Amino acid sequence: RLAIGEDWSQDVHFGDQSELRYSYHVFCDEFYFGDACSDYCRPRDDTLGHYTCDENGNRECLEGWQGDYCSDREYHL
Repeated sequence: RLAIGEDWSQDVHFGDQSELRYSYHVFCDEFYFGDACSDYCRPRDDTLGHYTCDENGNRECLEGWQGDYCSDREYHL
């Protein structure tokens, strides 16, 4: 499994009469998060939700909204 993140990894591939040394790092596409880039979070402010995403891909409700997808109005008495 490839490690996701800013840290660089090194590897070597050996052929019959050669070797290839290389460094790499893996990063997720935009709006994808997690160890396998399988968590999706795209900020929105529409009828499907009202939230931003933190650096780990967790939804953070905009002010005045609550619920799993931040689609429920917060009412203060």
